[in-house]
Amino acid sequence: MKHLQNILDGMAGVLGSLTTYRDYQRETGGFARDHAALASDARKVAGDIRINTNKAYGKQRTSNIR
Repeated sequence: MKHLQNILDGMAGVLGSLTTYRDYQRETGGFARDHAALASDARKVAGDIRINTNKAYGKQRTSNIR
C-alpha cells in the first residue's frame, strides 16, 4: 500500500508541474546576441585547434598552387 501511495504521489507531482508555466520573456536582439556568441565560440575553437595542431605537427608549409 505504501508503494502505491508513493507512485500516486509521484504522478501527482509530475502532473502538477505540467500545469505551471513560466513566463516567457521575449528579449530584444536575442538572435543577434546568440549569433555573435556562437561566432565567437567558433573562432575560439578554431584558434585552439590551430594552436594545438601547430604544437603537435609544427608549422606546415602551404602550397601556392591553387
